[in-house]
Amino acid sequence: MFAEGLVKDKIKTQLQRFCTEFSVSQSGAERLFLATLSENPELLLYVRETEMSRTLYGTTFRVTYGNTDIPVSEVARVQTEAEFEAVMHNAVRGIALARYIVSRGVDIGSCHANFMAVYGAFYSNLVRSECEMRGGLRDGWTVTCVRFGYRIGKVKLGMMERAVQDAVKTLGKTLFAPAMPPETKAYVAHNYLARTVEYFNNDSANALEKSYLQSAYGALINKQCVCQGYAEAYKRILDAQRIPCEVICGKIRGSAEYHAWNAVQLGEEYYHVDVTWDSLGGGKKQDVYFGKSDEGLRGERIWTRPSGVECNGKRNLAQEAKAQIFKNKAIYLAYGVDKTYLD
Repeated sequence: MFAEGLVKDKIKTQLQRFCTEFSVSQSGAERLFLATLSENPELLLYVRETEMSRTLYGTTFRVTYGNTDIPVSEVARVQTEAEFEAVMHNAVRGIALARYIVSRGVDIGSCHANFMAVYGAFYSNLVRSECEMRGGLRDGWTVTCVRFGYRIGKVKLGMMERAVQDAVKTLGKTLFAPAMPPETKAYVAHNYLARTVEYFNNDSANALEKSYLQSAYGALINKQCVCQGYAEAYKRILDAQRIPCEVICGKIRGSAEYHAWNAVQLGEEYYHVDVTWDSLGGGKKQDVYFGKSDEGLRGERIWTRPSGVECNGKRNLAQEAKAQIFKNKAIYLAYGVDKTYLD
């Protein structure tokens, strides 16, 4: 078994290097080759055809490849509908032009159609999404290429991304101190967005303006956005502080309108944070939706959460953060933290 493991590692390495011809001296080489593909289905994106010939010295494989310009990091493996949806959300939020998916036991065509029907209007910058599948692969795996088209062009998107990165970097110096615990950082970031960003939902806004409103750019640069802009900006700020944060897409119960907020990991637990509903306008804020649990929010929301995220924390995060700020306020101010967002 150990020897077979080494042989499969060798085969995997040869395939990752796109070697067109290599030999395997181990008996059962064909079985090991197929087992390598089964255990590493991402390689199916690249391996198009395989020829095999046996000699006295072993088995020689001749492989034809395709898609060799695509890094394996862009290939996602999914085996549930929830995993496919999470991949799609991440791709659209990251403005990916294409995403390659290896799936087994999932009706990708149906999942893709459902995603576009539910979220196509939610992401106003998304113009289209098309998927192309190669079926009939080994062990039931299917390779799919999902291509995205956006309203804002690549050059403009690059400019927006640089502006967001600069803003997040600057905020890191004015909102946080090195000694701040994660829950305090999450609270201060919540306060900053709730106080400085105005909720702006203008029905007369054109498609491009709406794209700004639903992005971190709208929140951090234009200071005007809708719920998704708040959530995207909050994620970007916490990501920079290495605090795990996800964007949650869902609806308010009894409403047809979509809504977005965040799930934040603090310690071993996740908590809901809805900056939009804590932003009261005119520089005012509340803490009602900072640190909610699933149980505390389920009566108001229907959501699609990222795979594996459950907000079951029991701590009073706002109270903890306020106590930490009261105790260490002088230290934070000495580091240059803006006192406006400590309260």
